[in-house]
Amino acid sequence: MNKGAKIAVGIWDVFYPLALYYAVTIILMFAAQLIFGTENEKYMICEILASAITIPIMYQSFYKPDKTFRPFFTSIKVSSLVEKSEGASGNKKEKVGNVLCIVGLAALIGIGLNNLILMSPLATMSGGYEEAASHFYGGTFALELIGSAFLTPILEELVYRGIIYSRLKYLVGMIPAMVGASLIFAIMHFNIVQFLYAFLLGFVLIVFMEKTGHVYGAILGHITANTIAVVRTETGFLAATVDKSAAAWSISTVCLVLGVLGLFFYIRKKS
Repeated sequence: MNKGAKIAVGIWDVFYPLALYYAVTIILMFAAQLIFGTENEKYMICEILASAITIPIMYQSFYKPDKTFRPFFTSIKVSSLVEKSEGASGNKKEKVGNVLCIVGLAALIGIGLNNLILMSPLATMSGGYEEAASHFYGGTFALELIGSAFLTPILEELVYRGIIYSRLKYLVGMIPAMVGASLIFAIMHFNIVQFLYAFLLGFVLIVFMEKTGHVYGAILGHITANTIAVVRTETGFLAATVDKSAAAWSISTVCLVLGVLGLFFYIRKKS
């Protein structure tokens, strides 16, 4: 196979899963909205149904090596979900430590980063963000926890870190893959506020996956960040940290700095 053909195959291997993911979710969302309606309060019900069906479709298509149809979908093996990497921890105590580190770091970085972006002029400049927020926070608290805080992180991590990042890493190496996968993840949020947040958070989630040797690290970090976002939106928790006061800016900055420093030590920690 010549170089041009290899590049074409590589591009196909990276973007075909993304195309399938969006095709399936768009079709399912359209069907669900025909049944339940398009009102904001019904959006999360449709999102939950679409995610609940898409998760097994993506898993069966790209993660199950025993499926006979799998070679049609991929020519690069996705190993991050079904196999441990060299850095994966096999010790139960270390796994518990990993979980605690991921939850704590995702909380600090998520809160700090989210606060600073929301207090910046970007939040008021992005109509797309306001529309997205009205969809994701237009349902009941329970539905938002199921959809935004649980199912959506699982689905997105299976796709963006488990498949897209893993394949880019195979093709171009770790650092370019981190940039590429995070950029794709950010672009697919379709507004400047979530673009910046998703791009930076994407790097953090890749670190979690690399350190655990398993996509569960990224899923757990994403669930933590999204759960905090849902809770703070629906309960007013942390409202004082986004009121644009000096204290709010200071608290948010400290959270982010502590989270980044903690991430640095987590990266250096031996697995």
